Amino acid sequence: MTELMTRDEFARVARVHRRTLDAWATKGIGPQPVRHGPRLIRYRRGEVEKWLDEGDVPAVPAAAARDG
Repeated sequence: MTELMTRDEFARVARVHRRTLDAWATKGIGPQPVRHGPRLIRYRRGEVEKWLDEGDVPAVPAAAARDG
């Protein structure tokens, strides 16, 4: 079974605020979220790690990174 991570876990490893993940998902940026119902969202750990390793993470303004 594929290991899944929560939005909070993804936000922590990506060093962004959870709302940034929501904005990225809306724009089609980053790994595709896996929905388990209308409110339960997870990410495949392998896809997150690969995406972060590839350096495709958009730049986040310094103020936003501090708030996250």
